[in-house]
Parts: sequence; structure tokens; C-alpha cells
Amino acid sequence: MSFHMLKRKKHIAFHPFISKTDSYINIIHQMIRNHCPTVDYLDCKADIYEISDIGIIYVNWIEDIMGNSDRLYLQKAAAHGVRIFWVFHNKLPHDRRLHNEEKRDDMRFLSRIADIIIIHSKDSIATLKAYNPGLKSEKVHYVPHPDFIGRYHDYCPDIRNRLGVKEEEILFALYGNLRPYKNIELLIKAMTELTDQNCRLLVAGQAQDTAYTQTLYRLTRENKKVTVLNRYIPDLQMGAFLKAADALVLPYDTTSGMNSGAMIMAFSYGRTVVVSDIDMSRDFPEALIYRYEYPDQEEHLTALIGQLSCACKVGRKVNHEKGQALNHLVKKTCSTEIVEASLRQLLRI
Repeated sequence: MSFHMLKRKKHIAFHPFISKTDSYINIIHQMIRNHCPTVDYLDCKADIYEISDIGIIYVNWIEDIMGNSDRLYLQKAAAHGVRIFWVFHNKLPHDRRLHNEEKRDDMRFLSRIADIIIIHSKDSIATLKAYNPGLKSEKVHYVPHPDFIGRYHDYCPDIRNRLGVKEEEILFALYGNLRPYKNIELLIKAMTELTDQNCRLLVAGQAQDTAYTQTLYRLTRENKKVTVLNRYIPDLQMGAFLKAADALVLPYDTTSGMNSGAMIMAFSYGRTVVVSDIDMSRDFPEALIYRYEYPDQEEHLTALIGQLSCACKVGRKVNHEKGQALNHLVKKTCSTEIVEASLRQLLRI
């Protein structure tokens, strides 16, 4: 694409521009590219493109990498009339090393400079207003998190049989990147306590930290109820992993957690969830999921065990019925058609 072509039409600077592991980013990016050309925000910040070429800056998780260069570039872009869209995904970055006042200042800055703030859970506006009490509600727009229906496939041998899971056993699962904010160690400990329940746990995904992987293996060495697979699950196999589970377990740290693509993924494939009280969980009927609150880690363990026990007691059939009801709900409220139409209206493309 030549620079002459760029100057004929305003572009949208998008971040992150592509992801090898996050389907959400690729789905949203494609929706926007269907109607307007895009360029990489990081290239724009590096002055590869002139600000006059850019009409909109659309950023996800920019606070995770935020530095002075981002502040200066966003201020410069705003002064030139570029519209700034910020998707407010998390209360704070999931990396606990970034839970500091400097990062909270970044969140406040973004809440002020953004022309449009997109939220994927209705209750998250309260967290936004805690950062910026003077926030104008009219610049905050709820857009549903897109579903993943039809996105994944099941090219994989029967997973339950391979794990030795019996027909009547409840298989809980946690899929995706293996990171501390997901409280996987706590979940393994909870499974250790469920000696009287007929259930198993599969944790499958990629961990970037070798030491963390070793911690998980050490915790499961003596626990026959838990299996950890430290490997990336490709789209061609994810459907099979989702169908193997009876419920996904999402015991997120609510200090940072607010939304969950894994929860929408579960619903997209007819599975319910056991989930901590993140904002997005409140957008779905309490009768269809196993939601719980906790004030501290000790209470978190107790509450998690309680909800896992409830899911075990009702059995596989009831859990699958809950999952099917959730599948019908996301088809009506979170379809890619609905999300794309909402984005087009906000972006004016």
C-alpha cells in the first residue's frame, strides 16, 4: 500500500493489529476492516504514517504497554481531530506488578482523552466512574462481546476417553493462557478438597512462564483428579475440548478481572461456567451459571468449592441444559452481526 493511497482516505489505527492466540482481536479487527482500511497503531506512533492519514485510533489493552510516548502521541492525535476509541477490558492489567498508582493514572488519562469508551459488560461503567468521577456517560457505549459460534472445530480424538473420564463424571475445565490471575493454583486446591464429588479437572493451555508451569505440575503430581496440559490449543481442536467439558471454571482475580472471552466461548459451544463475580457474569441469568463472590483468598476457596459442588450435584444433563440455554441467549444478544452493526454505527463507517 503506497503513501499516496493512504492520503486519499482516512484510516483506522488499530491495536493490537493481529494476534496468533486471541480470536477476539481478529474477529473485531476483521469487522472493522470489512468497512474501512486499517493500519497498525504502533507504526503510527513510530511516525511511519502521518497523523493526517488517520481518522480514528482504536485501542485494546493499550494500558498494558502504556508509556510517555503513547500519552504524547494520543494527545497529539486528539489535537489534530483524530477520534480515539478505547475498549475498557479490565479494571487493571492482569499483571500484578502493574497494580500501582502509575497504572491507575494511565487508566484515568485514557478515560479522559478517549472520545468513545467501549464496554463489554454493563456494570463496568461504575469502575470507569471510579477512575473519572466527571466522566460523561454519553461517551460510554456498551457493545456485546462477539460470540465464537462456528469459530472452532473438533478435529481431535475423544478427549474424555483419553483422560479416562467416566461417563457419569463431571469434567470441569479451564482453557486458554495459563496465568496467575486465573487462580489456577486455587482451583487445583479446590479440586483436592472435593473428595466426595464425582468430578475431574482439565487445565489446558500455554504458560509463558516456565516456573509457573512447574508450580502447576508440582501441585497436581499427587492429585489424580487434575490433569494439566501445557500446550496451545489450536482452533481446529478447541471445539473438541469445549465439548468434552461439562462446565468451564473461571475463578478470576476480581481486582483486575471484569470481562471474559472464555465465558462467551463456553456459551457459544453450549457449556455453562463456574465464575467469580466479574462484571460480565452479571449480564447473564444467575440460574444458568454458577457465580460467586469472595472478599479474600480464604473465602475465595470456600466459595469456589461450594459452586463446584453445586455443579456436581445437579449432574451432567442439567449442566448441559444450562449450557444450551446460554447458547441460545448469546445467539440473540452477542452475534457477530449485532456487534458489527454496533461498531459501524459508533465508528461511522
